[in-house]
Amino acid sequence: MTVTNIFIIAISVAAAIGAVIGIFKKATGLPFWGATVLLSILISWLVAKFVPVDGGLYSWLVLGITVGAAVLLTLFFNGVKAFINKRIERA
Repeated sequence: MTVTNIFIIAISVAAAIGAVIGIFKKATGLPFWGATVLLSILISWLVAKFVPVDGGLYSWLVLGITVGAAVLLTLFFNGVKAFINKRIERA
C-alpha cells in the first residue's frame, strides 16, 4: 500500500466523520458541511468509474476531484444562502 493510498484513506475517513458530525450535531461553522462532503464524495466516486486505473495519477486525480467538488459545492451553498438571505431582507 503506497503513501498516496493511505493519505486518501485517511482523508476519506476524516471526511466521513466530519459529515456525520456536521449532519447530526451541526457542530461545524460551515453551512451544509456534511451534505457538501457527502455530495463531493459521491461526485468523485461517479467520476472515478470513468477514469482508467492504469496510470499512476489515478489516486491524485480522484483526490483532486473530491477536493474541487467540495470547494465548488461550498461556494454554491454559500451563494444560495446569501441569495435567500437577500430575498428575505427585501420581503
